[in-house]
Amino acid sequence: MLKEPKLAVTEAFRSLRTNIYFISPQEKQAAISVTSNVSGEGKSFCALNLASAYSLNGKRTILIDCDLHKKKQYVGLELENKTGLSSFLSNQISDSSSIIQHTPYENLSMIVSGPIPPNPGELLLNGRFDMLIKELRSSYDIVIMDTPPIGLVSESLELVRHSDLTLYVLRYGYSTQAAIDFVNDLKIQKGIKNIYTIFNDVPKKDLHYGGRGYGYYQDERKPFLKRLFSENRGKAAI
Repeated sequence: MLKEPKLAVTEAFRSLRTNIYFISPQEKQAAISVTSNVSGEGKSFCALNLASAYSLNGKRTILIDCDLHKKKQYVGLELENKTGLSSFLSNQISDSSSIIQHTPYENLSMIVSGPIPPNPGELLLNGRFDMLIKELRSSYDIVIMDTPPIGLVSESLELVRHSDLTLYVLRYGYSTQAAIDFVNDLKIQKGIKNIYTIFNDVPKKDLHYGGRGYGYYQDERKPFLKRLFSENRGKAAI
């Protein structure tokens, strides 16, 4: 979104932003969590580009790296990861404004994960995270939380409860059929409302969407979702 605004994939993130407006048209301010079942499905890629899409639309946006289990490099944002979310949650830094970094891009700020702590799960559930989100909601239009994979890390389930909307990322050719079953479990068994799925990394040739020759109304074509999960049935997601 920030470096190559004319690519087709950036248009997909603009469409995602628009789709979210359709889901919650009354929401002028929102907290959105972006998660996945396992690592490698493109969760952080989607979180960063969605945050960028909002910032480019004039929304005061902050992205929080909530994965305290490992450090990530957000390419192009020119940020340091010496202090961050873990520093605030462990009370090494008491003022939340001290961990907010401003990116080179207008309207886009970020809180990095900070040093990896020995007890990330306990830190995220100690009450200071709840206080932080309340403070950020009062200062920003859009709060986006890049959470740890919800299928691997137990505290992610509690993190998504702080959001108005949860986006669950599945990756074409990588995620297994079990991942979509897990979405249903989150909604039905765990009571996570307003959860929606992003299909990431879908080849253009496999979209078959609308227009002449794209097979939108061709019944003989295997439906996309069935193709997606039948092709990946039994594949191990690492």
